[in-house]
Amino acid sequence: MPTFHDIALEKTITTGRSRWSFADFIDRELGYAWDGTPEGKIALMHLLEENKEEISEQDSRLRGNDETGWIYDLESHLLPILAHMEHQWVKLDKEKLREIGDSIRVDTKIYEVTGEFFNINSPKQVADLLFGKLSIKPTKKNKTGYSVDNEVLEEIAKEYDVARLIIEHRTLSKLQSTYVESLLKVADKKTRRVHTTYGQLGAATGRMSSNDPNLQNIPTGIGYASEIKSC
Repeated sequence: MPTFHDIALEKTITTGRSRWSFADFIDRELGYAWDGTPEGKIALMHLLEENKEEISEQDSRLRGNDETGWIYDLESHLLPILAHMEHQWVKLDKEKLREIGDSIRVDTKIYEVTGEFFNINSPKQVADLLFGKLSIKPTKKNKTGYSVDNEVLEEIAKEYDVARLIIEHRTLSKLQSTYVESLLKVADKKTRRVHTTYGQLGAATGRMSSNDPNLQNIPTGIGYASEIKSC
């Protein structure tokens, strides 16, 4: 298995999480002013290649420190595994995900029940519908008018089905936009795979993290959340 070097790993272990930014660390260790751009990162990779011996000495210093050496060795052994995982990407069942996205839309049901179109995401329009057209007695008031938060809707839902559907819409629309639509958008059109970056030091708890997109943030549980995860 090939070996990898992660200077960000060195930075975190040797300097801590907050004392230095990555750019400051690069400047201090290699004298390179990284501007944060992709082009600058490529130049940094060339610089790392040219300074293999200096980096090797830094590795030796880390391993010689009892407090950080064993941590560095442990984390370093993960690098080729993570590199392989990122290279393979994550396959996505786009057809199934699209079907789930279509099935979790409840806006048409709400329009059928109310008999009119309105912005379901607008608290004012929801309030106008419930307390105006349907003449439901309001129970809570806020600075902008009558409240239609979930607590109010749950009470109304005991008698009016439309309130239950609006609550369901609020929950499912987040799944739709945050997970269904976003995953379909970032999936490669040819390979149908999603590229994410795994981080071994990104979470304070020490667990692995996933970024751009965050594949670990998909909710768990029964129903649509579990179905989305199965894709």
